Amino acid sequence: MKALKNILAIGILGIALVASAQTTTRKIEKVNIDKLIGDDGKSLHIKISGTKGDKPINFERVYNIKGMSKPQVEAIKKHVLDSLGVNN
Repeated sequence: MKALKNILAIGILGIALVASAQTTTRKIEKVNIDKLIGDDGKSLHIKISGTKGDKPINFERVYNIKGMSKPQVEAIKKHVLDSLGVNN
């Protein structure tokens, strides 16, 4: 009987260890971003400001897009937003 109790106790302990090993924690990052993206066909103006976590983000640039196709302009936008980590 005592051996059965020991086996049961070890089994319960094993289950508890497996269950606790599967628990994950996730850090929630506070994001406050303002995006201003303007395109007049000749220039692309991108201004991003705010904070992501505890890091400030201040980016402003004008790109010459005269003669570029729509997919090329979209690729520039995506690249900038991805590089700043604010593409959602």
